[in-house]
Amino acid sequence: MLSQIYPSSVVTIANASAAEEQLHPDEACAVRHALPQRQAEFAAGRACAHRALRELGFPDVTVPRAADRSPLWPDGVVGSISHCEGFCGAVVARRSDVRGLGLDVERRGRVGQDLHDLICTPREKAALGSATDACDPVEVLFSAKESFYKAYHPATKVFLDFLDVDLKVDFSEGSFSAMLLRDDAPSLYGARIVKGRFGLTRDRVFTGVVLES
Repeated sequence: MLSQIYPSSVVTIANASAAEEQLHPDEACAVRHALPQRQAEFAAGRACAHRALRELGFPDVTVPRAADRSPLWPDGVVGSISHCEGFCGAVVARRSDVRGLGLDVERRGRVGQDLHDLICTPREKAALGSATDACDPVEVLFSAKESFYKAYHPATKVFLDFLDVDLKVDFSEGSFSAMLLRDDAPSLYGARIVKGRFGLTRDRVFTGVVLES
């Protein structure tokens, strides 16, 4: 699924074996006090990142965690990691090809009705239809805003709320555009509208954002 929502310049890896990709000490220290489940999730994410980086031509590099909990990619690389129950993935690209990446994967059924007002802008709520067996539109919005943030924050170091971004989703094409609403938030390399893509399986929502060079 990941390869379907990213261009060929982006390396995508899903569900790499953490047992075959040992954490480096400067990676493991980030979760040394975490619960075992969190340690396993972190290790799986770094395993995907290591494999993706090798395919990109960066063997034997580490991906430690920054103070804001985001991955610290090697010089010349952009990337994103996401995991949910039963799935983990990473995407990477050379900075000369791509300025930024965002990836989010969510289990379907996670977004309850009580969260809709926290996720959706008034325009989004007016534009979206009701949930169907095929798709709950708010699940796509939630994940797409997460993937936008994962591309936005490393470039700006600014934290956003769900209501700071307004999405227009084309459900027939599997695409979306995200517009930055907050006036005091910096643009992304001069752009306040960013495009992305999404895909659905029976169990999960996948969304991705690419900031083209």
